Amino acid sequence: MKRHKLFALTVLMVGAISSSRVQAGSTYNAASDFSTSSNPNGVWSYGQEATLSGPLTLFTTLQTFTGNPSGPGTIDVLTVSGYDQLAALFYNGSSATYEGGDPGTGIAPGVLALEAGNPDYGVTRFTAPSAGVYNIDT
Repeated sequence: MKRHKLFALTVLMVGAISSSRVQAGSTYNAASDFSTSSNPNGVWSYGQEATLSGPLTLFTTLQTFTGNPSGPGTIDVLTVSGYDQLAALFYNGSSATYEGGDPGTGIAPGVLALEAGNPDYGVTRFTAPSAGVYNIDT
């Protein structure tokens, strides 16, 4: 299997978005709500934009990698058409830290990371399910 190095990951630290009036008590979490089978998934959409505020191109291709060298942890990589694309989303849904090919590229269990491309921007978009007041905790 071809090994990929993970460079310059920007970790998305969305802890929770909760509604205080609409659907009181609902909490949405970009990492724990991530689905390998659906994008968009509920309120979350994952993709890339060529320009800020440009049209969102959804990530549609999923690949799964095992730690390097064949170490613990697996990671799901979601892209437009394969990991060689510039922007990508990484999610570790396993119970072990994913260790990439370079020191310091470990991604802990339950962590969602977004890699921006050049010139593309990686995007994780929250779409409110209805009008209301939302609290954003990052």
